[in-house]
Amino acid sequence: MFKRDYLQRLIEEIAAVAARALGLAREQKHDEAQREIEGAYRDVGLPALVLDRLDATSIRMMSGDKTGALVALLDADAAVAELRGDGAHAGRRRGLAEAIRKAGG
Repeated sequence: MFKRDYLQRLIEEIAAVAARALGLAREQKHDEAQREIEGAYRDVGLPALVLDRLDATSIRMMSGDKTGALVALLDADAAVAELRGDGAHAGRRRGLAEAIRKAGG
């Protein structure tokens, strides 16, 4: 029960971060939006630097029960990247999110 409550709160926090980051990006506050996203990656336990260096299966294993929150965060990161005109970063994040989903079976 406690674990489920914790995961639910984490997902809600990630959703709030994503909404804040998207709002900031729409206001052209791209650096602030990126800081929000990067802080959330640390909260999930996988800093952005780690995500750029590991394969989807390893990331999924490391994220454990937080995989859903991580995938939502990757999707938000991609959306923020699109708003700041960084299609390459957006594509990498979307691709990683999809690969993590597929690594789950």
